[in-house]
Formats: sequence, structure tokens, C-alpha cells
Amino acid sequence: MAFNRGILASAFSPVEFAIYAVGALEIPLDTIFQTSVANVLRASLPPLVRDGNYEEVVRLLREAVRKLSIIVLPSFVFLFGHAEQFITLLFTLQYSESVPVFRIYLWLMPLTMLILSPVPQAFGKTRANLYINLSVMTFVIIFSYLLLKIIGFYGPAFAIVASQYLGTILFIWLVLKLTRTTLSQLLPLRHMLLVVLISLVSLIASQLADQLSGSRFISLLLAGIIFSTVFLSLAVVTRVFNEQDRQLIRRWVATLLHIKAS
Repeated sequence: MAFNRGILASAFSPVEFAIYAVGALEIPLDTIFQTSVANVLRASLPPLVRDGNYEEVVRLLREAVRKLSIIVLPSFVFLFGHAEQFITLLFTLQYSESVPVFRIYLWLMPLTMLILSPVPQAFGKTRANLYINLSVMTFVIIFSYLLLKIIGFYGPAFAIVASQYLGTILFIWLVLKLTRTTLSQLLPLRHMLLVVLISLVSLIASQLADQLSGSRFISLLLAGIIFSTVFLSLAVVTRVFNEQDRQLIRRWVATLLHIKAS
């Protein structure tokens, strides 16, 4: 992202750069959720690979994606649908032009579900990670300049998103090859689609909040409450949550109530 901002800083005015920089806002889901899951995988995978237990490797990866998708995909859908309210609430109406940039960068969010880089490391293929990262960097450099010339202001944003998807595709291909599995076995595709569909229904319901208040803050707050309520209700009905998930939610609720009571 810093590279893309550098390109824009040299090609556009300070005002345009500020608009882009605001739109390139990072939502730190990877820091909050992905890091802890990645640490568990880095500790769990090497013994399984050493023993040739590739089925368990695939199961762990699939379960990690399933759990993260319940957090990442609804967050992506909600922020994409309420991007204008979100950006203008944080940065005022002067930065409404940042909304399209923000929506482009939001497409990076679904990639935080996929924690694949520890797999080549567990197989002793650390050089593969280097090659993939170099390929992604080369892609960003070339296509940032190219798309900047072709489509202008939004070019670098599209370039960085496309480069990250390229890197993810390469990692998926490598993981499938190393674990000798298929895409449908590695990723819970049906579950992910169901979460997206539930999120879209929740988004439609949450947009009713726009008619309930003239305040952007209150509207966004009400939208978040409506979205969460509808999503959680539908997730329970459609069994998106398994028993382990429900136990974890109950522990979170119990902890929250205990904190409030204190």
C-alpha cells in the first residue's frame, strides 16, 4: 500500500493523494484474528507433515477458514454496503470521494480468511514463499504504473488488490499440490457461500436504519445492531455455527456479562 501511495503522491495533487490515503484505510482483522490462528497452525502443522498426516493438515486449514469466514465475510459485506456512511462518519463529507477507493481495498478483507503461507514452511518449502512474494511484488510494480496510465486514479488500488489475489491463487495451488487434496476439500465452499448469503440478507435489513435517523453515527450504529441481530439469528437457524462455536459464543457472553456486572 505504501508503494501505491508513493506512485499517487508523485502523479496527483496533495488533495487527490489525501482522498486516496483515506480510502486505503486498513481494517485490522488480520491483526486481531488471523495472527492467533496463524500461530496455532505454525505450531501444529510441522509434526503432522513429518508424520505424513496430510488429512489432518487439510482438516485444520479447512476449520481455520470456516471459523474466520464467520467473522470476515459478514464484516466485508457490512462495510461494503455501508462504506459511504462509514467513511464520511470518520472523515466528514469532504472525503466522500474516498468511498470508491475504500470499496476497492475492502476486497482484500476476504483474503484474511486464508492462512496458507505456514503450509510451505511446514513442508520445508520456504523458498516457495519467497518466490510467490517476489511475484506479487513484481505484479504490483508493473500493474500499478500500467493501470495508473490506463484508468487513472483507481489504477494502483486495483493493482494491489489483484496482486494479492494472484498471491493467494499461487498459495492455494501450492498447498493443493503439497497436501494432495482438492479445492473443495481444502475450503468449506458451501459454508462460505451460505455465510455470504446470510450476510447479504442482513445487509438489506440493516439498510432500513438509514430511514430511522438523520444522524450518520446513530444510523450506522443502528445498522450494525440490525445487521448483527439478523445475521446471528439466521446463522443459528441455518446451522452456520456448530456446537463448538456455540460454546465459544456462550463463553464470550458470560465473560462480557461478568465484566459488566463488575
